[in-house]
Amino acid sequence: MLKTYSLLFQNTIRTISNWKVEKRPIISLLEKYFSKEDLEEFLETGKISRLENNMVYTDDLDLIKSLNIDNAIFSAKAKLQNLENKASDWLHNKGAIGILKDVLASMEPNAFTIENAKDILIERIKGYETKLFSLKLKNSSQQKLLNIYIQKYFSKLECYAICKYSDEVFNYKGYF
Repeated sequence: MLKTYSLLFQNTIRTISNWKVEKRPIISLLEKYFSKEDLEEFLETGKISRLENNMVYTDDLDLIKSLNIDNAIFSAKAKLQNLENKASDWLHNKGAIGILKDVLASMEPNAFTIENAKDILIERIKGYETKLFSLKLKNSSQQKLLNIYIQKYFSKLECYAICKYSDEVFNYKGYF
């Protein structure tokens, strides 16, 4: 192995041996994560094929994430449209959607992760305030409806899609 390290660093075997005795971090790194075959392959070809294959997996993971987000946009759009179109209290539900749009308009879309979007969205809806006193009572019940609806029916990924891709989510009727 010392000979391989020597070739890799273009240094003498004695120097590499001293580095090993000195417990230099680079030697520990190489010993922990790379086999002799990996390093020899790198010296011969300029790459390590087993690591190159991981790049394919990364591309696959990016595609899977993209497909999941696309699906979340679609399902969030359908759920919001369903809430708005419920005949039982159309104006009340439409007001809840209006609150959601106001909250989203005041938020920075890049501040969200899949993990935190639902919690942040719910907190922002709870903290939503209107300036007009006459609307406060009406908005309170709409806020509660929206919070319950989001907590009960929306996944973290759907909330992320609503926050990050609100233009796409609300395009079911040309909104936003």
